[in-house]
Amino acid sequence: MSTSGLPPEQWRPYFDAIGVEFGYRPLAARADMNHNRLRRVLRGSGTSEDSLRQVADALGISVAKLRELRGEPAAEFEPFILPDEAGKLTDAERDVVRRVVRALLAARHLEP
Repeated sequence: MSTSGLPPEQWRPYFDAIGVEFGYRPLAARADMNHNRLRRVLRGSGTSEDSLRQVADALGISVAKLRELRGEPAAEFEPFILPDEAGKLTDAERDVVRRVVRALLAARHLEP
């Protein structure tokens, strides 16, 4: 059950996971944004991509997960970016990473 003064209940586990009191103002302070803007994000109202990213970062979740919780259709895919340290891999090691990714994607098509 949710009252107008609190975020919708589906957000509660994410507040708990980061140790933030369940309310718009406490998370807004953590996200460094206005609480009214945060309310629009959590309630699924119109907002900017930057606001979505800012709130997702504050909650420690992906933008895709944030969109799911907002009730938006799931994106087909979210870009996968390797950590900066991956730049130290040799050409042969990079080929191995590419082969692993291709094998994982190909295995999806084999699942019943």
